[in-house]
Amino acid sequence: MRSYKAKHLTYMALCVAAMTVMSQISIPFGITFITVQTFVMALTGTFLGAKRGSLALLVYILLGVVGVPVFAGFNGGIGVLLGYNGGFIIGFFFIVALCGLPMGNTKRALCGILGTLACHLLGVVWFKLVTGLGWWGAFVTSSLMFIIKDFLLVAGGTWVASVLKKRIVR
Repeated sequence: MRSYKAKHLTYMALCVAAMTVMSQISIPFGITFITVQTFVMALTGTFLGAKRGSLALLVYILLGVVGVPVFAGFNGGIGVLLGYNGGFIIGFFFIVALCGLPMGNTKRALCGILGTLACHLLGVVWFKLVTGLGWWGAFVTSSLMFIIKDFLLVAGGTWVASVLKKRIVR
């Protein structure tokens, strides 16, 4: 088993806290929320790397599943994960993992965009299954209006994390 130093655990805890705070910066939009969570997912992956970032995301999700109100709109519980937005929450793993791969910033931003596409794909499929809407309806309702925002947030998150990493190393 891999050992974690106190600083790594601290960074992971800070990222979980950031995920919680950023999920509360949300605007209710029909049956879903407009959030800035993808920013912090890209930041987490870039800053912590794929393994530690994914572990931090897992802690965030588990906190939400057991009822801590960490999800958008101060919601918690397994029902949120099994509901409309559960696919997007699980899909955050794609963003964190791909942004956490060791590579240059330009490639990382492109991987973040691929992670965002994968997150949205899973989110749309999940949304379709939960709501019973057709493919087009599920895509329009859950993804179309949000994907450009998410691309920009992921690019911003990777940039901020790369700046933070450079400053912390100094």
